[in-house]
Amino acid sequence: MPWWRRNGIAIGYFFSVTARIRMPPFLGQGMCAGIRDAANLIWKLLLVEKAGVPPAVLSTYQDERKTHVQNVVAQAKELGLIIGELDVEAANKRDARLRAERTSREPTRHRLIPPLTRGLIDRDHRGEPTRAAGSLCPQPRVETADGRIALMDDILPPAFLVISGTMDAQAALGERETAILRQLGAVRVVLRAEPDENNALDHDMITLTAKDALFANWLVETEATAAVVRPDRYVYGVASTASDLARLIRNLEGALFGERCS
Repeated sequence: MPWWRRNGIAIGYFFSVTARIRMPPFLGQGMCAGIRDAANLIWKLLLVEKAGVPPAVLSTYQDERKTHVQNVVAQAKELGLIIGELDVEAANKRDARLRAERTSREPTRHRLIPPLTRGLIDRDHRGEPTRAAGSLCPQPRVETADGRIALMDDILPPAFLVISGTMDAQAALGERETAILRQLGAVRVVLRAEPDENNALDHDMITLTAKDALFANWLVETEATAAVVRPDRYVYGVASTASDLARLIRNLEGALFGERCS
């Protein structure tokens, strides 16, 4: 077993020491930044070792993580200005504004952390991230065929995911796309809104029942029917049609095995 896999927790702790030195406390992201650092490296190292991805993919680590930590620090500082308001009148106005902005909807946890803006995410012809690319995938509660209820990450393996709300959204995936996913060790997931007798955990497809509307609402908001999600649960990209999903998977292959690895 490689040293970096045996010592993944230790790697995360090491990175987190540096992160906590500069990270403001208001978002609680010091150790989290270190864990993200370790996770970012580990899944890419696994791709190099297991899937034959060129080592050049490892160069995306610095580009992704440095920029992301800078953005998280900036957001934590902004929260600190809100939390640490010392003027009574200004604090009262702040409280009134926050109360007015509250809704009865479930909090969008995946929006608390800034998205990735660089690295291994889908991009348009201008080199800009496509919609939802780099954002965190929502973490709904799901139910398996045997009645187990848990957060989605407690059910699914830490692998690339192709996840949709219906089977039809993945219907246009052909032999080439299937071969790409197989080489990457990816998992195809259908997250249904209603229970189905075919819910199962198997090698080719995982079908689950959503216990909340978090993922379904996210698909509506992003005008998507499916998403390709990285092993660290950042979204590589989203697709509006089945053919668009096939294109997205081919783009992922190009990003990993081609010349553009950043």
